[in-house]
Amino acid sequence: MSDRSRQELMTPIGVGQPDINQREEDCGAWICGEARLVAINGGTIKLCRAQVGDIVLACCELTGELRETKIVNIQTREDVPTWLLYCQGYYGDVNPDILTLEAAAALPVFVLGKGWTRMMDLKSGEKILSFNNRPRCIANQNQADAFLNRELTALGVNKTGRKKKLYHLELADTHSYSVGHIAVWVHDGVDLDIETAFDATASSDKEDLFSIGGCGNQQYFQGAKGEVWETDSIYPGFELNSRCEKTGELISATVQHRIFHEDVAKCCIWYICDGDERNVTVSCGQEILVKGRGWTRAVDIEPNDLLESGDDAVTSVLSIQTDWDGDPMDGDCYSFIVTGNNTFCFGLNSELCLRGVALK
Repeated sequence: MSDRSRQELMTPIGVGQPDINQREEDCGAWICGEARLVAINGGTIKLCRAQVGDIVLACCELTGELRETKIVNIQTREDVPTWLLYCQGYYGDVNPDILTLEAAAALPVFVLGKGWTRMMDLKSGEKILSFNNRPRCIANQNQADAFLNRELTALGVNKTGRKKKLYHLELADTHSYSVGHIAVWVHDGVDLDIETAFDATASSDKEDLFSIGGCGNQQYFQGAKGEVWETDSIYPGFELNSRCEKTGELISATVQHRIFHEDVAKCCIWYICDGDERNVTVSCGQEILVKGRGWTRAVDIEPNDLLESGDDAVTSVLSIQTDWDGDPMDGDCYSFIVTGNNTFCFGLNSELCLRGVALK
């Protein structure tokens, strides 16, 4: 993308509105249905449940004014390859989570000092604009000007390796709005002068697949001092057991970041450890250390595979479950980035070795 001024980026490409079918075909503003729109009252609406006529929080790209805007059109597209935007969130006090937004590669996102930029072209460290979906408490006021705008830091953008049903909104008058847990400022693509075309049929090669790592809530990890923590109780600064890949020794690793992934495909691995039958629920893309195979995605693990443990023992896999009575095991999960070799141990006895997320 050429280096143009904000004013140039925001100049309409022509007079009048293009045909709606042409806008749908060429627009890159496609977003995962689980993402939430910010409503004017401070609440949120899932994109997949939004309806024409709903009122959402929008922002005038020329003046920065926040205002109420009506949804005038909703389009959907099946089997679109998706990407994840990772941003340092602002929820929490000292160590906020890294939050994500899943969308098409060409989603227009506003970058400070640069203007509208395709999500796939974002660089680590760039500042993007966000509107806090928790309005300021101002007496007798519940309007758009009660919201806070914030600068967020983009930490990385990765392919997910999966295809999903995505949604495109068209808004009346004001064509940019905030979406997702991080309330990122995005554009609906109408009259926007950047290249946003993408191939909806493009596939991802397995070797190009980015693994969305993570563990479900209420999974147990052993701390470096022997304490036991559930997944959602672990924060940056915590010390977890890690396995040195060279010596196999248990060492201490510090959690640098906790990452929240929304609505991820998960699976349950049943295994035998110390004669006991146990299980772990992880994302299908979570990499686990398998004896003789190295780092392997959870969904690719097979019965009778031997999993390397934190104490250099071996855990035997019984079965892999990817659904509940025919329904996919989708859900939220957390992952971590830790110091050292970015690996950490799972279980009451550190019986499994997991790899942390690597941002690109």
